[in-house]
This record gives sequence, C-alpha cells and structure tokens, in this order.
Amino acid sequence: MPEDEIAVVIPVYNNADGLARTAAALAREATPARVVIVDDGSTDATAAVADELAGRHEGWTVLHRTNAGPGAARNAGAEAAGDVDGLVFLDANDEPLPGWWAWVRDLGTAGTGLVHCDPGLAGDDERSVNSFGLLPGCFAVRTDVFEAVGGYDAQLRYGENGDLVRRCRRWCDEHGLATHHEPAVLLRIHDRTEPRAYDRKRLEAMEHLLRRDAAELADDRARRAKLAGIGAIAAFHCAERSRARRLAWVALRAEPGRLRHWTRVALMLVPPLGHRRWPAQTPATRR
Repeated sequence: MPEDEIAVVIPVYNNADGLARTAAALAREATPARVVIVDDGSTDATAAVADELAGRHEGWTVLHRTNAGPGAARNAGAEAAGDVDGLVFLDANDEPLPGWWAWVRDLGTAGTGLVHCDPGLAGDDERSVNSFGLLPGCFAVRTDVFEAVGGYDAQLRYGENGDLVRRCRRWCDEHGLATHHEPAVLLRIHDRTEPRAYDRKRLEAMEHLLRRDAAELADDRARRAKLAGIGAIAAFHCAERSRARRLAWVALRAEPGRLRHWTRVALMLVPPLGHRRWPAQTPATRR
C-alpha cells in the first residue's frame, strides 16, 4: 500500500517521555500520510510534548480530549485520520524497529485485509512476547475492514486489541480477504503498567466480553472457559474472592472435563495456595 494512504494513530495518557521516544522512532522508520496523536486527558507534560511534535512534523496532528480509555481514543484518532486506506495503531511505550514500516506497507498486497507481526520486550529480555496476544503497533488493518467491524469496543481497557483483531479476522474470512503474519520482532515494547491496575482492567474486560458475546459463547465453550478463567485469576489478584469463585465456576461448567478448571476452583478456596500458583505479574502492555 502506498505510504501516503496509511495513517498512524497514537493514543497517550500521562507518558510524555514515552511519546517522545515513540515519535522519534516513528520519524526515523516511517513516512505515513498522517500521524494522529490522541492526548486522552493527560495531566502531566504529555499535552505539551504532543503539541510540539505536531508543530515539528508535517502531517502530524493532535487531539486533546477528556479521558475515555484507549479504545475510544483510537476510534477518535481513526476518525480524525480522514480519507486513508490503512490504519496502524501505536502506543506511547512502543518503539518501531527497522523493517516495521516496510511490513506495514504489505497491507497493500492484493486481497489482504490485515497484517500482523510479533512484539519484543525492551531491556535484557528481548524475547518475542507474542504469547501476550496482539498488541498495538503489531497489526495494520484496512480502513474499510476497521469500519465494517465497528472499530474498537470503547468499553474495553484490557484486551481491546485482541478483540478488534479477532473481529477483523472473522470479517476478512467471511468476505474473502487474506490475513498475513510476519513472524519477526519488528516492535519493541517498553512496559510501564502496574500489576494491580492491570488486573482490575483485565477483570472488567473479561466480564464485559462474557456479557457482550453471551450468544456467541453459548456455542463456543472453549472461549467462554478461557475468558472466565482469565477473569477469575484477575479477580483473585484484586482480592475479589466472590467474583473469582463465580468466574472459576463459569469456566468449570463450560469445560467440566478440563482438570485445570477443577484445580483453579480448589485454589480459589485456599487463598495462600492460590497466591503461590498465581503471583501478580506486570504485563508487556501499555496503560
């Protein structure tokens, strides 16, 4: 896809240093038609940094808005990007690596609706973190596909990228468009998420998806068990014992033949053992 037909959207909240690093890496690696920075109600120096970047780079703009979460911010940025054929979303803890922009432009391959690559963690551990799922900067999507699925679910503050890509993939499959995976680490992630905030967002996201997709999940027992199991562990970390047990039972009822669901329920009933099995961890995600 020609570079003048692709827009990059960067939502940011209280991360001035990260935004400057991401912008510098983007400017070195890419020449997109438009870059839209969405300041999602920051209360630090982020707004000033965003304005300075927009003044320095041609085609870069800034939206200042009341905080509404990453999904809503990305939707606003996509709308502000205007008439472009492709969209790619970066976060202010992302660092595009050499080859990233060439990969994004693969979106123009005939019949391709979605492309994605693997991210890597910054620091001593430069391994791929594709086990975390699809993250911002690791996928590019045709604008018509993004609009057809309704964009991001603005109510999600965790897992919103994986949710979007799952819906885009399904739409592409249903309409004869290809998806392409590049098994290379083309993006470095600088983590800054606190464990408790992460777990709270993860819990709320899993409960939202269980409600939103209830009809679909009635037939997809494996996904229902996965969502409930993830939510159960997040609730356990947040000391929400009753919610943890309820979600653990949802997973068990969805897949009663899986030993791990029985084990999870048992550990929920003995908190000290549960804490040993599921220590809180900081994920490689943004805010």
